[in-house]
Amino acid sequence: MEGDRWNLAARTDASAYLLSDVLPNMIVAVDRRLRLPALLAGLGAIAEHRGADSRSDAG
Repeated sequence: MEGDRWNLAARTDASAYLLSDVLPNMIVAVDRRLRLPALLAGLGAIAEHRGADSRSDAG
């Protein structure tokens, strides 16, 4: 996944890592069991919100 100035690299059978352009030398490990589900849910909500915004602009 990627967004404005950040990337999330993950595998379904391993950890996930958050990388930021703002802090290029810092890699944040995201605990797959505890934190990743909430992070993915939040990113999904942002994507849905942005999708709804673009659909409302089109009409």
